[in-house]
Amino acid sequence: MTNIIQLDKNDLFEVLESWYNRMIADTTRKAEEQVQNQLVSRQEAAKIANKSTTWLWRMEKCNYLKPVRVGGSVKYRISDIQRLINGEE
Repeated sequence: MTNIIQLDKNDLFEVLESWYNRMIADTTRKAEEQVQNQLVSRQEAAKIANKSTTWLWRMEKCNYLKPVRVGGSVKYRISDIQRLINGEE
């Protein structure tokens, strides 16, 4: 049994436009998630937060910010920095 679907050009355009918009939204969301989970150095984190590295150290000591240790270096997730400067916990 063969099913045949007929679409006029406007219907086809709507289907393709909807598919395209979903693909763009999904790709954008994935790219944003990758940026949010990206690790940055202490100096880069301070620059993103527009604060000093001492401020980062204080936020660590107060358990507001948890660094990620990679080998001998300290890194921070961009999402954690943004959460902190936006006042979220």
